[in-house]
Amino acid sequence: MRPTLHDYVIDLYGKGIYHPASRLVDIVNFAKLTNREPRLGDFVPCDDGGNVLQKPEGYDKWLLEDYYTEVETSWIRDCSKYQTAKDKVIFAGDWKVLETGFDTLTHHYLDSEYLGKSYSLTVISNGTHNIEFRDNDCGVWLSNKNHIGELQINRIEDLPREIEFKNGVI
Repeated sequence: MRPTLHDYVIDLYGKGIYHPASRLVDIVNFAKLTNREPRLGDFVPCDDGGNVLQKPEGYDKWLLEDYYTEVETSWIRDCSKYQTAKDKVIFAGDWKVLETGFDTLTHHYLDSEYLGKSYSLTVISNGTHNIEFRDNDCGVWLSNKNHIGELQINRIEDLPREIEFKNGVI
């Protein structure tokens, strides 16, 4: 389970750090992390523009030093870019992109329907939870098998506890 700020501080105390003030920077950084809105790049490798990167073909061979001395520079650059984006992912799990595209906000007023602004949409899933990332300040939305409908997520802290950080994040 992903720790709350309270759990994190108690854990530091339990590790023999009796003066939380000595670990204040860690506590503040954890609080900042959990208080910000989740980003698509926190779950799957994305470029600087927030676009999902596809795993380059032969990426696993790129990890072998002897192999990439003989291949194209552009392929090496793509693999390196993907690895850098993969290193920025902070959540564990096998998150897959289910859908990308555009949608339109629809508002219902009594007997009429009002179509609002369009937004880009990316839906990812780990098999249990689906998360929709909508641009244009529409937010981050969560749905899962046990919940009918959607729940807006404003902070990492609001994600279900079973969505864990990967090793080395905290």
